[in-house]
Amino acid sequence: MTQAPTSHRPGSSDDRHDRKHQVLARGTASAAQSIADALVIKDRDVFFLCRPDGEVPVEGRHGFGLYYNDCRFLRGYELRLADGSADRLASSAGDGNAMSIELTNPGAQAGGSEGVPKERIGVAWHRRLDGETLTLRDTLGLENFGVEPARFPLRLRFDARFEDVFDVRGLIRDRPGTLHAPAWHGRELVLGYDGADARTRTLTISFSPAPQVRHGTEAGWDIELGPRERRQITVSLVAAVTPGRGAGADDDAWSDESPSGGITDEQILRRGRRAGAGRRQGGRSPSAERFTAVRSNSRILNGIVHRSLRDLQILRSDNAGAEYFAAGVPWFVALFGRDSVITSIESLAYDPAVAEQTLRVLAAWQGERVDDYRDEAPGKILHELRVGELARIGAVPHHPFYGSVDSTPLFCLLVARHAAWTGSLDLFRELGRHVDAALEWIDRYGDSDGDGFVDYGSSTSRGLVNQGWKDSGDGIVNADGSLATAPIALVEVQGYVFAARRELADLYERTGDHERAGRLRARAEELRRRFEERFWMEDAGTYALALQRDGRACAVVSSNPGQALWTGIVAPERAHRVRDALMTDDMFSGWGVRTLSRAEKRYNPIGYHLGTVWPHDNAMIAAGLRRYGFADDAHRIAAGIADAAAAFPEYRLPEVFSGYPRARFDVPVHYPVACHPQAWAAGSVPSLLTTLLGLEPDAFAHELHVVRPMLVPSVDWLELRGLRVGAAQCDLRFDRTASGISVEVLRIEGDLRVTTELGQTGRRQAPARARSAGGN
Repeated sequence: MTQAPTSHRPGSSDDRHDRKHQVLARGTASAAQSIADALVIKDRDVFFLCRPDGEVPVEGRHGFGLYYNDCRFLRGYELRLADGSADRLASSAGDGNAMSIELTNPGAQAGGSEGVPKERIGVAWHRRLDGETLTLRDTLGLENFGVEPARFPLRLRFDARFEDVFDVRGLIRDRPGTLHAPAWHGRELVLGYDGADARTRTLTISFSPAPQVRHGTEAGWDIELGPRERRQITVSLVAAVTPGRGAGADDDAWSDESPSGGITDEQILRRGRRAGAGRRQGGRSPSAERFTAVRSNSRILNGIVHRSLRDLQILRSDNAGAEYFAAGVPWFVALFGRDSVITSIESLAYDPAVAEQTLRVLAAWQGERVDDYRDEAPGKILHELRVGELARIGAVPHHPFYGSVDSTPLFCLLVARHAAWTGSLDLFRELGRHVDAALEWIDRYGDSDGDGFVDYGSSTSRGLVNQGWKDSGDGIVNADGSLATAPIALVEVQGYVFAARRELADLYERTGDHERAGRLRARAEELRRRFEERFWMEDAGTYALALQRDGRACAVVSSNPGQALWTGIVAPERAHRVRDALMTDDMFSGWGVRTLSRAEKRYNPIGYHLGTVWPHDNAMIAAGLRRYGFADDAHRIAAGIADAAAAFPEYRLPEVFSGYPRARFDVPVHYPVACHPQAWAAGSVPSLLTTLLGLEPDAFAHELHVVRPMLVPSVDWLELRGLRVGAAQCDLRFDRTASGISVEVLRIEGDLRVTTELGQTGRRQAPARARSAGGN
């Protein structure tokens, strides 16, 4: 491959690199206040979150509000009822794009509402989000439950500052555009902002009936209700982005970037059209596909699985016609390479079509040149694509940003895992040049110091930027508490590379490229040999978190070696010692495996990557333990994560929760600014089910192997319906019996053989195209 050109931009400066470092090197997801109890709704690329009482505080630094395309259009929305804050009775936002809140009046206030007694007025506040029209529609149903007439004021107060999401998170305090003064036009309040990216963003708030009070950003009504009388007020908030003053035609070539380093709308659409074209060639959109259905005797497990699959549906987003999983609400509603790939792997047994579209989207955005500002290199898979004002003007490098060391090998691994479930080489062939380029990046650009390990380093001399999944600034540490120094080779990333090479080798073998397959297998085995030599810590009985400058180990006990188990790189004779290290009390909290051992100096149960519990991490660790034969430990992790999910509101697993011991509290402790819903957290329970049930596809052979299935303690039977393997489908039932777990094949549609291995009972095989063997 010839050397790709390095991009140069007029106007580039060290200051922009400083801003990049400020964004990426912070040790937290956000500097905003806690959103742990937020109600969240999302539809397409629009989302809204508020407090449980329905309000978005006008004052204070928080993450609540109405968002679209990396901009917070609304950051304040308060209701005052009878001169006071309403009292919340109940609230729910389980449907995805709708929420309901029930409120009542707080009682008479001095100088106010003519003495309406406390809890005489009911307010049914219903909200629905429409991503197609960018509209949040609110209906306020007012009812007088008293036997006397009631007179009281109702006031709504709004605030909009059109902050970029990086500003909301407290990472870059920068709003380079011009905020409009509020303007009333009849029954409409218009708030607006002229961005430095030549876009005007507006929020138009319309009311019915027209408010009697219109002052600044406040709307009000003087309400009179007779006994048992009802009244309704509707509020519609419509976001819009239009070409602003000075906006010109977008450049049509990726190479002709704007002087500020931003990316144009046409460039975004052009890349997206590449993925969309692949979707049209591939047939139905993933949105038309049906998740594999899960049903059991456990109401709690049913609720957890339903919540997880519903959240995955909510988090589906679109890039010019091709779908992918957005990473999480509110901070990461964007295309992330690592997150979208891992979520797709987690959900392959439930909807492989999303994985197909994700691969096409990421291939369309694959790196083409060397660009230090964006950490881009030929063949590299992006880390994150942002389309907000700061990204468009080049104030942050996320347009897109390629600062992820693991997205590229994970991309390759997803190609192989997708083929294993679908039994088709079509996508592998379609994306062949992208897979080749990704493997070339691993070999040529991924190893900066020539030691045979894929690593990363900061492109600025002013600090460290972490580019693995533990990407906070203090996420990779040494035993003495100091931070690791670049270049850094993470333990799990070597496993990703190993697995990608081995599993892609099988696909090259199937296409007849035996020479390529042999080279990949040889490279994988050489990596495994060097991995064992350099990463193993005999005294700790596990692998180092990473190797750093001069080959020194980050000699701490962490969860990362558990993901190495998932990839199969770990030597079988050492796997039991890795298991022992993961399942000690210092690592296993009772809810899940911590990111860092309690015995380490940097341990912090509420540190983003320094002792918290991440559901996706635990799902991968459980799969790794099961791979090496430690079924009981995988079961213990799955049970802990399921119990944690049952304790969170609406059974929704957050991105991360605190690492406090389960024995200390009866419930898992929130991480204050964790995303929820979050994609790879939502995929964790489906993934854990796949692991526990022992589902191993071999779609090329038209087979599904069910190997030593297990059920969590509260479940006596479980059914999977519509499980897709290749072009076939099957329905399976698992029952707890006195001798273990039995498996019944209820239905097979298409060419598929289901084989089962049930502990000591040996292997038996169900016939292909079996008739239904049971009821509903």
